[in-house]
Amino acid sequence: MFPIAPIACSTHADGVADSWRSVVRSLASWLTQIRVPAREAVILLPQIWHLQLARTAWSHEVGGWLPQLETPQTLARGWGPAPVVLPGMITFDVAVDRLTARGMMNSALRTSSLDSLALEHALTALVQSAQGMARAAALVPPEQREAHWQRCRDALAGPGSGAGREGAIALLALEWAALQPPPRSDVLFNPPVRVGAWAVVQAGGADMLAQALLGHVCASGPCGLLSLDAEQEGEDSVPGVAEGALCVAVCDDFEDEAQRSAAVVLHHVAQGQTPVALVAQDRVLVRRVQALLARQQVALQDETGWKLTTTAAAATVMAWLRWFSPQATLDELLDAIKTLPDRQAEIERFEADLRQAGWRRVMQVQRESLSVSAQGLWDEALGLRGRFLACASLPLVKWVSTLGEALRSLGLVDVLASDAAGAQVLACLRLVEDDAGWAELVRGAGRVDWDEFVQWVDHAMEQAVFLPLAHPQAQVVVTPLSCPLLSLSAV
Repeated sequence: MFPIAPIACSTHADGVADSWRSVVRSLASWLTQIRVPAREAVILLPQIWHLQLARTAWSHEVGGWLPQLETPQTLARGWGPAPVVLPGMITFDVAVDRLTARGMMNSALRTSSLDSLALEHALTALVQSAQGMARAAALVPPEQREAHWQRCRDALAGPGSGAGREGAIALLALEWAALQPPPRSDVLFNPPVRVGAWAVVQAGGADMLAQALLGHVCASGPCGLLSLDAEQEGEDSVPGVAEGALCVAVCDDFEDEAQRSAAVVLHHVAQGQTPVALVAQDRVLVRRVQALLARQQVALQDETGWKLTTTAAAATVMAWLRWFSPQATLDELLDAIKTLPDRQAEIERFEADLRQAGWRRVMQVQRESLSVSAQGLWDEALGLRGRFLACASLPLVKWVSTLGEALRSLGLVDVLASDAAGAQVLACLRLVEDDAGWAELVRGAGRVDWDEFVQWVDHAMEQAVFLPLAHPQAQVVVTPLSCPLLSLSAV
């Protein structure tokens, strides 16, 4: 444990409307007490969306020179370059790391005898363990990291540490994580500028990197240190509870709950009590409430986002991948071509021809029996599919470029680029432009077959979070349960 006695601790307990004003006043008062100028202070905040709120509040309430108001991650980006990640190292991109892990397991653990389900579990365990170990090591001061890795090796080699495949996966994950270059956050432990005081504002749980940094600075020598808990405790942590303003509704079912939630939000909006915080505790329910609010033209901002795989843009890409598959059916072809822009007449003619002939399988289609316009669509779709069927295995970069060329020839790249979610799909799958750095990273994955490529696409979009563009005058803000107070505080 790090020594904590010299670290000053404080708890914020003012009303929500004055949260950031009160926080910055407390911080400014503390800096005055320890006689450290604001320009020499670093104040670490919980979330990136708190930065502008805190900076604006400081300008209004304190004025003068701003301290460095950052999150640990933004501060590290400002103080030092990104680490150089070589092929075969952990990228923290789950989709890419799974490909690397598959190759490592095949050579180190002889997994050829595993069935598909067991291999999937082993891959997941290896990637999650290695990424977790690498993140935990980033919390260790740089000069102590080698000793940290040795302690981990000793622990895994000791009695009771696990045997068989599980133990082998743990050891492989450890050595994979230990290959990582020094993380970017190392610069925080050895600042390039003089820091006279460090403060950590805590909300929604402790930031482990910030706490580790405080402990390191505390052990290194005299320096002003403050840990400020900006969350309220007890009944008063939620405004109105103490006054009996909390209401509980008994709902018949899911739809009733969504309708009542939307009605409550609309009531507050009508009363001018905005922005209204809509806590995303149940994502399915919140998505339904958002749809109901959209019908009433309520300006809404979502700070939590949702999985990219649930967007229409991702569905478009996956529809074409299903058609390019060797097992594709005509129904999957119809699903794919219905995403094409400005070709409705051709699509309807083609579907009518298929239904009239009663064809269900690709091999049943007789080109000469199709109408002229349907023949053109069939030739185009069959030709694109042939590009993929001709390849047994390819490097990942080549699969990506082939998919990009296919979508571009269909006119779908421009369509996707014009949509916020579509633009993120293109970026997530590296379909927009060549990325030499990324291509070098995935080179270590070797050649992958069609099924592995489709799995990579699915995992890449599954781990990505789509965040709609922020609304400049949002009446409702969807926010995580951990941070609605500081996120919505008025300045």
